[in-house]
Amino acid sequence: ILYYFAFAQSNGTIDQNKASTYKTTDGSGFLLGLTYSQNKCGLNYIQVSHRLGDRFWPAGVPQPAAFNVTGLPCVGASGVTIEAAYLWWSVSTNTNPATMNVTIQNPLGVTSVFVGNRIGTGDNTCWGYSATSSYRATIPPSFITGSGTYTISGLPTASSTGWMEDTDGATLMIIYSDPSQNYVGRLIIHDGALIELGNPSTHFTPIIPAVCSNSIFGMAFIMGSDFQISWNTYSLNGGPYTSYLPDDTWWDFIEVSTSYFAGQTSSSFGINTFADCYNWVAAGVYFRTNPGGSCLSCITSPLCPLPTNTIDLKVDGISNKYVSLEWNSFEFGTAKSYTVERSIQNQEFSSLAVLEERPIMQFTDKSPSYNVPMHYRIRIQDKNGQTYYTETKTITLHNTSKVFASVYPNPTTLDKGLNLSYFTYQADRLNITVQDMMGRTIFSQTYETQAGDNSLKIQWSNIQTGNYILKVDNDRETQYFKVVITE
Repeated sequence: ILYYFAFAQSNGTIDQNKASTYKTTDGSGFLLGLTYSQNKCGLNYIQVSHRLGDRFWPAGVPQPAAFNVTGLPCVGASGVTIEAAYLWWSVSTNTNPATMNVTIQNPLGVTSVFVGNRIGTGDNTCWGYSATSSYRATIPPSFITGSGTYTISGLPTASSTGWMEDTDGATLMIIYSDPSQNYVGRLIIHDGALIELGNPSTHFTPIIPAVCSNSIFGMAFIMGSDFQISWNTYSLNGGPYTSYLPDDTWWDFIEVSTSYFAGQTSSSFGINTFADCYNWVAAGVYFRTNPGGSCLSCITSPLCPLPTNTIDLKVDGISNKYVSLEWNSFEFGTAKSYTVERSIQNQEFSSLAVLEERPIMQFTDKSPSYNVPMHYRIRIQDKNGQTYYTETKTITLHNTSKVFASVYPNPTTLDKGLNLSYFTYQADRLNITVQDMMGRTIFSQTYETQAGDNSLKIQWSNIQTGNYILKVDNDRETQYFKVVITE
């Protein structure tokens, strides 16, 4: 909260030079202490965050609060492995208990009570309470059943406790490893209660051992409460201080894309504010590297096999130019979406398209690579939130010097000119020449084209009606077209 609003809210005098009473967590003695560190093939995470408190306006999500987890592949045999799961929250409190219970119901309807341990405490964030504390509950992997709604209740709010406690918000994080992914994932989390009253703060996360090779994907995140001021700025993994939040957000999971470099041994974080009181609960480092070399070696295996064999994915090349995919619907009427995924040379799978269900599913990849193996699979999400994958099919399109060109309209007119549609397997130099029937060159131009489909407009001047020869030459092969120009 703004320190200069403190008197109006009867929160007492704010000392700008006073920081958190305690800057420890788990007995580590650091500002934020190490809670989780893992380096594993296919490691990934999913998080869902909600504001919950109601001492302010607008109030947060009422409890029981639905934390909807999506995109988590199937769990169990032949599926992903749940490595860990946590729930974090921050409370403005007058009683400041060492533990606090939270009730969670998983998507299968199983309900359990988990104990949240106080992982850090300090001055109140300018609300007139006696303290602000951070809590973390460790959720057993067996309780995580996959995608779906995890309903959370039992955390104190101002209305439920007569203003004795109020929970700003909570973050549910599920950490898992995906055996079908051919990358090495690294996740490091530090947490606690770094509470500042109008002051900036910094945190450094050691990366031990050092980053094994340049990341192919990277994220950094900050979790905290009472980040209310829109002009606050945040630096993640040494990046520039940037504003990410609107006013009055109260509980946030700030996550940004970033890069990590071979040999990097630490990641720096910072919060810069003019007058905001806040509780910095956690900072996280996540990145992926290609396997091998100084990184781990990874062996992939199929993920989430389909319950039936009705998909029958077919992958074929079209004129050695495009890739055609065709498959049957998955238990027609039960699928929410189909995502076409592609991996090139065993790199990470990426999404090409998300399709709605039809009895026969089709997709054409018009931007393939050439002379390297391409792997295709379909990710299927059903209406219950469960995710399945088809088997992976592999195809290689071989480079060729053949010219794939066509011209239109033909016949054309003096004012319309010509359109040339041209496909090339690689970045190319294309020579266009127009000659009359006597062999005289009346137009000549060179175009730089990109790999894939290109559309070129050919417009000339000082030309008469009649018949002409259009020559298309890519220095390897030549193609000719007879062009008729009318008035």
